[in-house]
Amino acid sequence: MTGKHWSEDELLDQLYGVGPDDNHLSGCAECTARLRVLEARRTVVTTNHEATPVDAALLMRQRTAVMDRIEQSTDSSGFWRMTTAFAAAAAMIIGFAIYQPPLPKPVVTQTASSDTQFFSEIYSEVEQTEPRAVKPMRRLFQEHP
Repeated sequence: MTGKHWSEDELLDQLYGVGPDDNHLSGCAECTARLRVLEARRTVVTTNHEATPVDAALLMRQRTAVMDRIEQSTDSSGFWRMTTAFAAAAAMIIGFAIYQPPLPKPVVTQTASSDTQFFSEIYSEVEQTEPRAVKPMRRLFQEHP
């Protein structure tokens, strides 16, 4: 025997000729017996061609019973479907009426504390003799302790 016993799906696959080819059945008597039972059931089902004739009156009674149940279910279910739809629509309308989106927060801008600070920052930028593009290059060559 190789590995564990086959599952029902694997046995059914073997029954229809698409099962695994690992020679498990040659070494496992239990799986072989289970496959033989499935083969016997399949033979009984496929060879039993003699079906008893069905009474037409029985079929007619079944059909009328089914149609009566269908008509009964549509009469009462239409009311409940409409009630449910109206309740859902009313809930949505109430929800939209009550919902108020939060007000946007006011934007706070910071102003310079004084004109002298503003002009000193501008003056410090203007007074620099080297261009801005040189600063990153200079930082590359500076030694860091």
